[in-house]
Amino acid sequence: QGQVSTYSYYIYNYSRSGTFSASQAQVKLYFDGTTRTYNAPGGTGYYWNVFDIVNGTLVPCNSGCVSSSSAARSAKPGAAPFVMPPKK
Repeated sequence: QGQVSTYSYYIYNYSRSGTFSASQAQVKLYFDGTTRTYNAPGGTGYYWNVFDIVNGTLVPCNSGCVSSSSAARSAKPGAAPFVMPPKK
């Protein structure tokens, strides 16, 4: 059995104020010939895990998608470390 390749798409709330749902943010993804729209979920935190792509398969986040730290990211099996770029 081969290694699991996981790519995750996160949105980070740089302002650290308000919520993702209050921002009415949307992510539009063009994948495998179709367009998918993801609306900001409820919850408190600074990181929104929108979806993962696991071995070429799209896996939308359906629960617990907003967290206060990127620590939840590193807990996923087969996941590479998640590092935020420095704030400019």
